[in-house]
Amino acid sequence: MYVRTLAWNTERKYTAEGQRIAAGLYDDGTVVFADIDRGIYGKIEKKFPPAPVQSEEYFQWFVMYHYDRNNYYSHCTDMKELMALAHTL
Repeated sequence: MYVRTLAWNTERKYTAEGQRIAAGLYDDGTVVFADIDRGIYGKIEKKFPPAPVQSEEYFQWFVMYHYDRNNYYSHCTDMKELMALAHTL
């Protein structure tokens, strides 16, 4: 399904747990994310740039950059894996 997943807590105080986010990268560069604390699930409009190795920090930055600027579509399908990953934080 995903070629890469990542989960992190932004520490923004939306809930007592902060703001837990998980993101998944498909092999075509499509990125989807789940913000379990705010109940926002999206698909980012821009494709993740291909490269031999992209750091976790860059992947996280890419997701948050587009999320914070509303550069995503609401997307609620196939989010169980990301929701479960975010709940591990």
